[in-house]
Amino acid sequence: MIAYRMRRATLHALFAALSTVLCAYAQAATIRVEAYIDGRSQLVLKGNTAQWQHFDYGAPGYDDDLPTRINGSSWYPQWSGDPRDCNGCYSGIFSGVSPAISAVTQTVMLNTIQAREDLAIVQQPSAGNDYTLILGFDDNSAGGAAWYVLELEVPFVEATSVSPRPVPSLSEWGMILLMTATAIAGMSAMRRQRTA
Repeated sequence: MIAYRMRRATLHALFAALSTVLCAYAQAATIRVEAYIDGRSQLVLKGNTAQWQHFDYGAPGYDDDLPTRINGSSWYPQWSGDPRDCNGCYSGIFSGVSPAISAVTQTVMLNTIQAREDLAIVQQPSAGNDYTLILGFDDNSAGGAAWYVLELEVPFVEATSVSPRPVPSLSEWGMILLMTATAIAGMSAMRRQRTA
């Protein structure tokens, strides 16, 4: 009876480990963005980079010297045109977005935490747009600027062409298959023990 309980406890531990592995790969990674928006702008995310394209009124954070924050990192963009009214000018590029946007077709989910006006995903990453995600911010109808805070749930956090991935000793799917095979072997052993 003690041996049976020990086998059962071992099997429960194996299932718990398998569940943890599967949940880790099922959960999306999160990118948090905080920006002080006045007018209409787009944030372009590709690989591990971010870049603003600004259209109307003041560029994000410019008039009040406030940074765009990406996962807590402060970024003060430099602009190719007059940031108060550049009509489509681009900012410099921020490197260090983590997790990076993987070079796979995917559906990123937007969770709006704070927005006074419109905030939406304008473009999802796909092969046709070189795996580029674009967020649209539109604060034209209200007076002055306001903070916009969002979180992006990125489902694919594997290697991209931007950041090479270290060579693992066992792939993720290999680990999942190993855990599954171990659980099945444990169940078979328990069944044999019960019938013996």
